[in-house]
Amino acid sequence: MDLDEARRLAESLMAEHGLQRWTFKFDNARTRVGVCRFESRQIGLSRHYVRVNPGDEVQDTILHEIAHALAGPDAGHGPRWKRIARALGCSTERCTQAPLDVHPRYSLWCNTCGKRLRHYHRKPRRDFDSGRYRHASCGGHSFSLRPYRPEPEAA
Repeated sequence: MDLDEARRLAESLMAEHGLQRWTFKFDNARTRVGVCRFESRQIGLSRHYVRVNPGDEVQDTILHEIAHALAGPDAGHGPRWKRIARALGCSTERCTQAPLDVHPRYSLWCNTCGKRLRHYHRKPRRDFDSGRYRHASCGGHSFSLRPYRPEPEAA
């Protein structure tokens, strides 16, 4: 969905449901699709999520966040929030299955065998070279965190 179109939709739905004193904002979130910030009266969406999903999926997420705003800061995804979400016509699922299409920022590599082990969206705080970790396949104890690079396509 186009970002301008998503902004217009969000602001329209927020006004329709009585959130005129709330604002809307896009962010660069990589691990979540939407957020309701009570302290600043703001609903936000990940621009990465919006760009790769159709309008109906984005609308469902906007309504999900509006339901949070209407239910209040202590409602979470509990019964009060679910009642409001159903009344708004959005999914009552906590998490969406829609793609985010965001590459991780880091890859963890075993320096002993050269195998890429896993990916991270955020830089891990732990020290992988502390001797506390061992690669189960090769027994290596030395690891490096490198910028993510997509694997080459198989020919």
